[in-house]
Amino acid sequence: MVATSSHKGTPLHQADWALPLAIFIGNEGAGLPRELLHQMDETVVIPQAAQVESLNAGVAASIVLYEWARNRVQKSS
Repeated sequence: MVATSSHKGTPLHQADWALPLAIFIGNEGAGLPRELLHQMDETVVIPQAAQVESLNAGVAASIVLYEWARNRVQKSS
């Protein structure tokens, strides 16, 4: 289980995308509940400029799913 965070975690390009996989995306204001974060195998963060507060949840999900797909294609080549 992989969670997203807006400020701390494994940089997205270094994440372990081994299957089976469940990706959890939090909401824009509060993210995921702490009790849920403690159950995750890994927390990933999308690198962004320091002045960026957070990304829209839909945009963040799209970036994470793109990186997952890109990683899967590279491993199968």
